[in-house]
Amino acid sequence: MKAVLINSYSDFNKGDLGILEGTIHSLKEANKSIEIYSVSSFNYNDPFFVSHHSELRKSVIEVYPAIIGRLFHKNNNSLVMAFKLFLDLFKMFFIYFGPFYLFRKLIFNQSEIETLKLIKNSDVVISKGGSFICNDRGLKGFFRFTREMSILIIAIRLNKKLAIWGQSIGPVYGRLSLKLVNHILRKASKVVIREKNCVKNFPDIVFPTTVIQGYDLAFSLPTDALNPSILQQKKTVGITVKRFSSKKVDDLYSKIIVQAIEFIITTLNKRVVILPHVTIDDDVSKAFEIYSKLPDKLKSDISVFTNDYTPTELLEMYNDLEFLIGTRLHSTIFSMVVNTKVINIAYHGTKASGVFERFNMDNYVIEGNSLTFDALKDRILMLEARSIEDFKFVENVTAAKRINIEIAKQILS
Repeated sequence: MKAVLINSYSDFNKGDLGILEGTIHSLKEANKSIEIYSVSSFNYNDPFFVSHHSELRKSVIEVYPAIIGRLFHKNNNSLVMAFKLFLDLFKMFFIYFGPFYLFRKLIFNQSEIETLKLIKNSDVVISKGGSFICNDRGLKGFFRFTREMSILIIAIRLNKKLAIWGQSIGPVYGRLSLKLVNHILRKASKVVIREKNCVKNFPDIVFPTTVIQGYDLAFSLPTDALNPSILQQKKTVGITVKRFSSKKVDDLYSKIIVQAIEFIITTLNKRVVILPHVTIDDDVSKAFEIYSKLPDKLKSDISVFTNDYTPTELLEMYNDLEFLIGTRLHSTIFSMVVNTKVINIAYHGTKASGVFERFNMDNYVIEGNSLTFDALKDRILMLEARSIEDFKFVENVTAAKRINIEIAKQILS
């Protein structure tokens, strides 16, 4: 049995890497002899293809380059980029409408042909979990979306068994984009969503009647080899941060996180650590921005970590926290995996509310666009008042892992 995981993004996004490692673990539990390959989100000529999959390469037989990756060229001037865009549009036209496999040697370079062969010779193609079957409004959002969906269209047009597993789907804007998504969902052999909210909130997306509600695949991360973390102390609260696209929202977010840190240190008498969960973005610089806004007298009680940790190392650190305030959704999922209390500050679609609803933790999700210090303080006090046993993380995570393995068996059958 040969399985190919497509849309593999970056080791530096620990949520994405956690999803991949949880998926691989579930597949191997379902079929001990399975051969697992991966297709990157980056083209062979993109330096990210080499540098962003070091950890993933340890878990699969081989990582292949994207056929249509991000719009990139080492000579980043407007004329070269326009020519690269023209070539990508030419390839995409054949992927969507023409006999691309018949004329593959005329359309694609050798590395892209090897990826095509991998998909053609696979038993199942799995569109890995996450939140990328969605788009922004406008022409730019449409073209970006069709680029990312092209790998799924390749699998469909090659008549491969295609599974969409553990994804949040939507929102999708524009008539053509909706038509494309509905076509993909109709052709997929298995569609597994990680929360029912996307079905309820996006009625224009036609989900198949056989759609399954599963769990985020990061819940399947193995925890049997965890060691004591570098924190080496209790009474520590963890925080993960991100930068919001709206400056007004982002500035308010920083102010509220600063207030929360002051409250945790002065009122609750705890230390604070800000942990890097997505180092491909500017989470570390955002952390130092927040740190700089704190009164000097409190800075000895807060640490900002900057290393690029593996998912296992992050699990070890989250395991040593009293609780985590996570803006990065997967930092909260990692924490629940190791039985640590969490609050989530949500920033994208339905994914956080849906994941937390499965664990009866709706009250611990706060939308970032409407975040207030009073709301965050109330959640912190709610966490403090409840024992870890009240949340039933061990029971729920165990159930999630078991269900993910059962779904893996269905996908591979």
